[in-house]
Amino acid sequence: MAAKVQTKINSSTHLLELMLSQTDTYHHHKETMANAGMVTQIAVVSGVLSLNKEQLGWVQTWCVPPVVMFILIWLLIHVFIRWQLRNRRWAALFSAALTCTLREWAIKEPSSPDLDPYKLKINQPTCYLLEFLDKYVIPCRSILVPADVSREGWPTALVNEWNKREEESKKEIALEEWLLTVGSFLTLFLGLMKIYHF
Repeated sequence: MAAKVQTKINSSTHLLELMLSQTDTYHHHKETMANAGMVTQIAVVSGVLSLNKEQLGWVQTWCVPPVVMFILIWLLIHVFIRWQLRNRRWAALFSAALTCTLREWAIKEPSSPDLDPYKLKINQPTCYLLEFLDKYVIPCRSILVPADVSREGWPTALVNEWNKREEESKKEIALEEWLLTVGSFLTLFLGLMKIYHF
């Protein structure tokens, strides 16, 4: 019996260590992609700001007005940035839960209930307006990013830590997300000012 429990502990620990490594890589990738989106926006706006009156006049001969083209390009990049930042937020919370669970297990051997597969509970309904805003416009920490894989079946100790981390994150200001979001809106403002100036 003791050997069976030890095998279960070893298997769970190995799974969490593997997931921690993969989640950290995923988190860094999402952060890099969000920053790349911001750099792309800055490059687009820099290009618009460098246009002179004649060049902007040439752009106006196209079927789509320059302001519409600029807003569509900005919107596409802005939504991309929001998508990357939301996934980064999920990865940060999951990584923190994995780290804290493994740290706890390094100090004290997990109990049998800690290792039991988590039984999924009914989720609270979400506010669709806040979810829309969080996805496409501005960060809303009260909206949690759904994971691709259900929490059901993970060790209960991990899911409890995950839930705790998510509740704590609702009280925090998403400074890194707000910084890129405000920067994105600033590029929109500067681009529109340039286009309307002519």
